Amino acid sequence: MFSLEIPKVLSKAKVRATRLDTFNACLSCTRCSRCLFDWHATLAISSKLFTTARTGFPRLSNARRSACPSSAALNSPNELVISQPELSLTREPGIRDPVILAGTGREIITREPLDRENKSLHELVLEARDQGTPSRAARVPLRVTVLDVNDNSPEIVDPQGDVVSVREEQPPGTEVARVRALDSDLGENATITYSILKDRDSDGYNVFTIDPITGMIRTKSALDHEERDVYRVSVKASDAGRPPRHSIRALRVEVLALADNRPTFTSSSLTFHVIEDASIGQSIGSVSGAGPAGRVAYTLDSLAPVTNTPAFDVDRSSGQLVVAHSLDRENVSEYHLKIRALDTTSIGNPQSIAVSVKIVIDDANDNAPRWPLDPIYIRVSEAAAIGTIIYNLTATDLDSGMNGDLRYDLVSESPGSGSFAVDSLTGALSLVKPLDREEKTEYMLFLRATDRAALADRLSSTVTAKIIVLDQNDNDPVFVAPEINKITVTTDLLPGTNIVRVIAVDNDTDNNGRVSYVIVSGNEESRFSLGYDSGVLTLMKPIVRDTVLQVAANDHGSPPRRAVMNLTVAIAVGQSRGPPRLLLANPVATVSENLAVGGFIINVVGSALGEQVNVTFDIPTGIADDKFTISSTGVVSLAAPLDREKNHRYSIPILAKSTKLLDLTTLEVNVQDENDNAPKFRPGSCYTLAVPENQDDAVIHTVAAVDNDEGVNGEITYSIIGGNVGGKFKLDPVTGHLSAFNLDRETVARYNLAISAKDKGRPSLETRCNITVIVIDVNDNSPMFLREQYRPSKEFFPQTPQYQFANSYPHYIADKYVTSISEDTAPDSSILSVRATDPDQGINGKITYVITEETSWLFRVDNFTGVITTAGALDRERQSSYSFLVIATDSGSYDAKSTSIPIEINLTDVNDNAPAFSETPFKASVPVTTQPGHTILQVEASDPDVGANGEVSYAFSSDVETSKSKFRIHPTTGVLTAIASLTQDYGKTFHLQIVARDKGTPPRSTQGLIELRVGDPDDVVPMLKFQNESYQVDVQENFAAGTEILQVTAVRTDGRRQHVAYSIASGNYFDTFVIDRYTGMLKINDPAKLDAELWIDSTESQSSRVLTLAAKTTGSEPLEAYAKLVVKISDINDNAPIFTQTQYSATLSASDADQDINGKILYHIVDGNPDNAFTISPPYSGIVRTNIVLDREIREKYRLTIIATDQGNPQLTGTAALSVRVIDINDNQPTFPGHKVIPVPEDSGLILQTPEDLKFNNFFAEEFDLKTAN
Repeated sequence: MFSLEIPKVLSKAKVRATRLDTFNACLSCTRCSRCLFDWHATLAISSKLFTTARTGFPRLSNARRSACPSSAALNSPNELVISQPELSLTREPGIRDPVILAGTGREIITREPLDRENKSLHELVLEARDQGTPSRAARVPLRVTVLDVNDNSPEIVDPQGDVVSVREEQPPGTEVARVRALDSDLGENATITYSILKDRDSDGYNVFTIDPITGMIRTKSALDHEERDVYRVSVKASDAGRPPRHSIRALRVEVLALADNRPTFTSSSLTFHVIEDASIGQSIGSVSGAGPAGRVAYTLDSLAPVTNTPAFDVDRSSGQLVVAHSLDRENVSEYHLKIRALDTTSIGNPQSIAVSVKIVIDDANDNAPRWPLDPIYIRVSEAAAIGTIIYNLTATDLDSGMNGDLRYDLVSESPGSGSFAVDSLTGALSLVKPLDREEKTEYMLFLRATDRAALADRLSSTVTAKIIVLDQNDNDPVFVAPEINKITVTTDLLPGTNIVRVIAVDNDTDNNGRVSYVIVSGNEESRFSLGYDSGVLTLMKPIVRDTVLQVAANDHGSPPRRAVMNLTVAIAVGQSRGPPRLLLANPVATVSENLAVGGFIINVVGSALGEQVNVTFDIPTGIADDKFTISSTGVVSLAAPLDREKNHRYSIPILAKSTKLLDLTTLEVNVQDENDNAPKFRPGSCYTLAVPENQDDAVIHTVAAVDNDEGVNGEITYSIIGGNVGGKFKLDPVTGHLSAFNLDRETVARYNLAISAKDKGRPSLETRCNITVIVIDVNDNSPMFLREQYRPSKEFFPQTPQYQFANSYPHYIADKYVTSISEDTAPDSSILSVRATDPDQGINGKITYVITEETSWLFRVDNFTGVITTAGALDRERQSSYSFLVIATDSGSYDAKSTSIPIEINLTDVNDNAPAFSETPFKASVPVTTQPGHTILQVEASDPDVGANGEVSYAFSSDVETSKSKFRIHPTTGVLTAIASLTQDYGKTFHLQIVARDKGTPPRSTQGLIELRVGDPDDVVPMLKFQNESYQVDVQENFAAGTEILQVTAVRTDGRRQHVAYSIASGNYFDTFVIDRYTGMLKINDPAKLDAELWIDSTESQSSRVLTLAAKTTGSEPLEAYAKLVVKISDINDNAPIFTQTQYSATLSASDADQDINGKILYHIVDGNPDNAFTISPPYSGIVRTNIVLDREIREKYRLTIIATDQGNPQLTGTAALSVRVIDINDNQPTFPGHKVIPVPEDSGLILQTPEDLKFNNFFAEEFDLKTAN
């Protein structure tokens, strides 16, 4: 039934619309091998033009220039335009798409080669527009998808370097490195498999395997560094395309010796993804590598881009990457980090390795669409045709993908006439109904842009569009005066006399409504003149007969429109001293703008009124906004309220007519001002201000008000009428400048000022507003320690229940904290809390506490709570009191303030020392003639404790009953005396066991020995003796139980062999040692008691114990012998360094309870040191020095992580943080940014910035230094 002729569809037979409404047709392009797709359509039969409905989306695959892909069926039928529509493609401005309409406008072809990797989707809009009047158009989205072909080879991107490493003697399957390749293609063309090539350049083929999917290279067997230290491996990455493409990378695998402690990573670069709304502390992945015994510390070497607050951090021990600061993909979409793994077991120069990390910030829908303008002003002619696009909406969304893909809709239209529509895809705002400015001059539209995120996450924003309908010259002038077209004049009327005034009105505006008058015909000999603008008809020459004038009223539109009337001027015989006046000539009236409706204005009756009958008066409709009316008696009165501020003068034509006369005059009404407008504050005058404290007298704000009245009624004075506490603010009554001086936030933090703007009218009118002034804190107060007693309790430390409290309470004396604690207070016990307060706000009032001066590592302070705890074991006998300072420092960014307070801690004694004899044993010889009561010798024992704990008494032990009948020991002096005759004891040796006991609770005691020989000391008697009178042995802290340390032997001096039993007579505290009764072998009994740190003597810095060894023969008349044994303990590295604080703000030190090399400490900065800004030099000093010139404008704060490493084997470490604030100096000059021109109309009044204006119109100079003093 149809044939196709480009660009028309013709009917071969007559079609009746009543028989069939539609015909289905498939239109194919057969003569062009380049057309993109066939067009399936439905033909709709109607008398109107038809628009094209939505089409399907064609797909292109690797199209070449002018290539023709296979045709694609459309998803739905289309209505085909029966006329000759013009087709066009639209696209984003400035975007060149490789797809165009060609030929007759029905073929879509490629004009240049396509590259899917560059752009895979082309979104266009196909528009069809007919040639009718008015023109009608329809649009349909056209989405061209470019399909992939395998035109890219895989690119191996990881490892970044060509050298990887693996440690020797690792089990088979040990991971060596991960190979990663990228392919820009899609699908199978980008599916990559990995393999190891077997060729002459790859000798690692049988040594290593590679996972074909993950690319992980692993060992096949354990490797030996001495056998071979380097292998070459050629790795191939192939895609699955047809034909496949590949790339090859040669790697060098180094086999590390076990002694090589450098850490290793299986990949030299890593990529992580994290969504931008991730919470702080959230883990995003691990960069953990391998190292000796897992002793690897991870540090953040660098981060780009550089920010004041790093966005990420790495856990030092686990290598977990965590979010450290809020993220914003729209600000930074990806970060590049370098993570370093440091071998902490290495001495001197720790080995390290770095891995590059890329963190991609994935988008979260956190940005609502933004409009470039709000409101939008659109001007459209009332003659615009239906379908005209009057504006293209262009909202932007900083999010990406569907989160940033916008759709538009019309929310509401006021007045609601349904005259407009918006294309949801393109944002084109078009006209769907005709406009008439004379009916509606403007419209208000509310439009919305919504992103295409998931339904629950979608964000939208609205914009107001004000549509102003522009006038079209579509109205003719209409004559309204005179109402009759015949004017009668007398023959004696003199030339120059005004006869009548013609008036025409035009409902259009501006030039379209401006009317001028001309005489078209009938003005013979130019007897009449018609005012061009006024319409006043004037006699120029004497009139001799009746005349018919054709008068035209023309507007000034383009093209102009005209109205014509015939005006007859008739002659009446008679004389006249002048034209009779029914109205006053040029009347003027002045009225108040407050005149009530109906109020009298003026009587315009002329002198000839009494001679006339049937006189009527008229003011044409539409004149002066119909605010005036005239009565039948000629009295003009007010018909509607006046407002001088809108119009201060009116010109009113008034027409009077009788049966004989017609008269016209113009009344000028001047409107006089009344004080009927109160001042109004301009936007931005009254809002919340933030003002730093301590500023000198300075203008902080300007208020401005306007008053539409004139004269004194419009003159404004400003004042503060409330809230000016302390008179800190001053408001200039003329300029409105608000000044403040010497504000003190700690005194008043917020002011609520009541501002008055009052005019000078009588009575005056006033407007008020409130300004809230928030005083911004400046760090002008130092911390102050509280003057109050403190009794430690667990309730005071709700967050630190692990603290153990000492059993005494401190008191605060003057400017010092003093407390006493027991010397046996356990480590980590809370002994005192210092508390300071700072009246400043925010970080200026946040206090941290640090300890200064040496505390022998025995005390530390919690940096945030001020709780002082013990950090080690105390010993009153070594030091009985400690004095040091605690400094409270606020966190002011640029001028931190601090206060110190002395701390005195006194140790109270506990009975932790047993008495010690000065000799072991005490020896003496007494003659047999010694009489009872004779003093033989005096024993002495000392106890370093004080008080009753150090008072010593002496007594015989319970196992010397047989000797008590012969001797007595004084309990206080230790004097030994004989109490019986010794004549029967010649040659005997008495071994008297004595005890020295203190008076502590419980008491502590020590056994001693007195060896007393009766007779001549030169006499030879059998004795039992140790081979040495004293022994010395060295032991180590880590000796195991049962370790043999010394064997002793005792023999008779006469050579007689006799069984000897060995024992430890004294000094074996806590049963640390045990001796074999029969062999004399001394062994370790309890290794837990071997602690060099506990063995240090109270008065000497050595770790030793003195034991008394005893030997005794068996049988009758036993002999006894004693020897002295000094046991010295050798320290091992069993104590890690302890920082006395968890955080430092200046200098740092650490102590190690170990001795010699185990207690020697080296310091290293392992984290938070970008650009190597600081160094510790020399490493053992703990002195942190600058390594570069610091610049506060680049970085104002550093947080260094310091490790203290001792030199024992194995090494032990402690960690602390050091915060460094860079103080500003005046090293920058102010600079103005690039200038811009701001146009200001010549009639502008006061220019006042609102808070919104400040975002765009600020004049400012940039000064990178801080504080006004700089």
